[in-house]
Parts: sequence; structure tokens; C-alpha cells
Amino acid sequence: MKKLVFFLLICLSFFKSNSQILTDTIRGVNCSYDGYIHTTIGGIFTNGGTNITNWYYLDTLSGNWDPLVPSSSYITSGQIAYNNPNLQGLSSDSLTTSLGGSFKLEIVNSGNIIEDTTWYIRYPLGLKLCCHVNINCHGDSSGSFKAVGHSGKPPYTYFFYDSSFSLISIGTDSIYDNLSSGKYYVSVQDQDSCLVTSTEIIISQPFQPLNVKAEVKHVDCIGNNNGMITLIQSGGKPYNYGYNLVLTNQNNDSVAFINSTSISNNIISSSYDTINILNLYDGNYNLSVSDSNGCLFDSTFLIIEPGPYYPNISQIGDAICSDDSVLIIIDSISGAVGPLQFSWLSNNNDSLYCSPNNYILTVSDSINNCLDTFYYNFQALTNLNILYSTTDVACYGDSTG
Repeated sequence: MKKLVFFLLICLSFFKSNSQILTDTIRGVNCSYDGYIHTTIGGIFTNGGTNITNWYYLDTLSGNWDPLVPSSSYITSGQIAYNNPNLQGLSSDSLTTSLGGSFKLEIVNSGNIIEDTTWYIRYPLGLKLCCHVNINCHGDSSGSFKAVGHSGKPPYTYFFYDSSFSLISIGTDSIYDNLSSGKYYVSVQDQDSCLVTSTEIIISQPFQPLNVKAEVKHVDCIGNNNGMITLIQSGGKPYNYGYNLVLTNQNNDSVAFINSTSISNNIISSSYDTINILNLYDGNYNLSVSDSNGCLFDSTFLIIEPGPYYPNISQIGDAICSDDSVLIIIDSISGAVGPLQFSWLSNNNDSLYCSPNNYILTVSDSINNCLDTFYYNFQALTNLNILYSTTDVACYGDSTG
């Protein structure tokens, strides 16, 4: 057992004595100073030895180790072996850099790599933005984003500003939500008091709110179903086919619709954003329109029909008996929207000299050519009734009846 321990100690001593890197010191990069790798290398060329060094930087995109040369922009110092024309890289036991990352040092002797070591220099404080969500519906406060501090010396403190750099909040939470449209900035500070500020963060929204303008054409004649609503939609964010639309009547029955798969047969599209909804009866209608962001527009419409008409009739004189005659005159028609023509059906005039009975008058809409009829009835003030009884003749030829 003692021999085994002695053997291990000999091996460790051998390996340690054969390591060319005697010491190393690493410092990360921050906002105040560059990072460095300081080493002490035994037998280095620049000190009269036979060991030379090659430095490399890891390109994380390609995965390749790129050799460092005196013109590398992020190497701020490193001793160059000017007396060795065959050496193009850095022949130095140390380097100072403004860029963090992985660095590798090779020690070469007589063309052979006798040792290589890798170090990682901490990057300076940085800030990344992610998870940017713009506002779906105009005027909402549904925007959000997340700021992520990295590298530097955590923990981090975040400062949130509006477009004029007025401080909104400060803290360790870097998720910002319930934002209205506008411009924002965020800064992150680490424990070295380094500060990084983002570029302008824009939370956008649809330029206009979802809106629908409507033109209503009312029913022309009583009982018809030729009412029409013309809708002109604007704003929001339409689907590639337009908008979702549902029109319901006062019983909440769907009477017209548009969606991604179908359209009701009483809808005619005159353009991308204009439609006509046909075949509507009089009544109240509820409209609901939504866009691809789920923004809603609701409205109600009233379609009316003419009337109801009520004839105003005056009677000149009274019919005392059933065969008396009086004058009945159509004075006017209440409930008319436009000009009307009216007359008694029996004489095509607005007055009629007649005895008690049922009479028909007609009302004609001179604009839409609608025709309606009404019945007028009047009775005599008194009705003469004669009561009588009969007795049949008993025998032929008698006068006993």
C-alpha cells in the first residue's frame, strides 16, 4: 500500500513538473475595464526558451477555434514575437481583451503541441429583449415584452421608462405587461454598477379601431321583407376573407352570417369591405362583427315598414232608418310616411253617399305603389221591427184565415 501511494505521488509530481503553465489569473470584461488572462509559462520563447504560444478564440456560431493575430480588434494587448518571422499569431504568456468568451492557449515546442488549456472570460453586461406582444385591439392595454439581463455580475436591477425617459418602475422583475401603445425603454444594472439601456421599444396597435358604418333601407310596403342593411367595415385587422359577422333578430335568431367557411345566401359583397344584407323584415336587429385579433364591434339597427295606417272618416248626418242615406268622407290617413292616395272602392272618390252597410276604402302609396284596404261599417240609429202571427184557412173556400 505504501508503494502504491508513493507511486501516485511520483506521478502527480511528474505531471505537475511537466505542466508548462505555472500560474494563471483571469478577469472578466465589464463596463470599466477589459478582461485578461495572465499566465506564467515556463521556457517561453520571448524569455529565451524554446516554447512558443498560439492563442485562439471560439467562434460559437461555427464552432471553430479562430487563431488570434495582432490585428484582432478585440485583443487590446499581447506580446508579439517580432524576432520570429514564421510566427503570425500572438506569442505571449498573457492577453487583454475587450470581448468575453472562450480562449484557448497552445504551447508549441519544435512544431509539436505539448500543452493546451482553455479559459472562459466573462462577457460584459448585456440586455436582450424578447416575447414582444403588440396590442390586438385599438385602444387596449394588452402589450407586453420581457427584458433579460445577461453576463456582467448578477443580480440585476431593471429600470423601466416611458418615451420621455420618465421612470415608470424599478425592480428585479423584467416582465412588463398591460402596456398601452407607445415607445418605451428599459435599462439593466449589475453589481459592478454597469448600466445598459435598450433601444427604443415600440408597442404598436391597429391604426384604427374596428368600426362598421351602416345604411338602412326600410321595408317599402306593409308585410314585405325587402329591408336591407349596407355595412361598410374599416379598421381592426381583417381575416384574409374579411370579417366574421352575425346578424340576429329580436328573437336572437341568426338571419345573416359570414365566417371562414361560409356566407348566408342573403349577403351580397359589393367590395372587400362593403356588404349588403337582404330580405329583412321590419324589426330590431343586433349586429356583431369581429376581426382576426378577436376585436369586436356591436351595434343595433331598426328596420321599419309603412303604417300602420288609420283612416280618419267623418259622417255627414245620421241614418235614422236602414234605408236612409248619409255622406261619408275620408278626411285623412294617419300613420303615413309619404304621400298617399285614398278613395272608396265603389266610386274611386274620397266621399260616398250611401245607406248603412259595409264599405271598402283603398290606400295607395304613390312612391312605392303599395296598396292597402280598410273596411268601414255604419248602422242606422233605429231598426223598425214588425211582429206578426198567421192562422191558416181551415177548409177550402173558407175565409177563416
